[in-house]
Amino acid sequence: MDELNGRPLQLPDGDEWFESLALSRRPYATGELDQSKWRLPARSKSVEFVVAVMIRRDGHVVAVQSFGEDRDYEDAVVAALTAVAFTPGEINGAPVNSILLLSFTFSPG
Repeated sequence: MDELNGRPLQLPDGDEWFESLALSRRPYATGELDQSKWRLPARSKSVEFVVAVMIRRDGHVVAVQSFGEDRDYEDAVVAALTAVAFTPGEINGAPVNSILLLSFTFSPG
């Protein structure tokens, strides 16, 4: 995977990275997103976007890249995801570097 929605994916240099759908065990968050500090502007329409979370084989998030059109919402989600710990993805029981794609939708109201 080197692009998403026609935009290049900026992977950290070095090791091989695997899309989470190709793993025998996908990474998952060990905590919740901290939404308490989000200062999001009101919107009259829904905001949708996808983020790619790059998770090292030790479970640390090394990069988060957003693919959408609303920087305020995307920046808040990227900051929150960067602070969350994950279990590593695995292939046949061995931890690997993984790319987890997450979709977000914020509705008005």
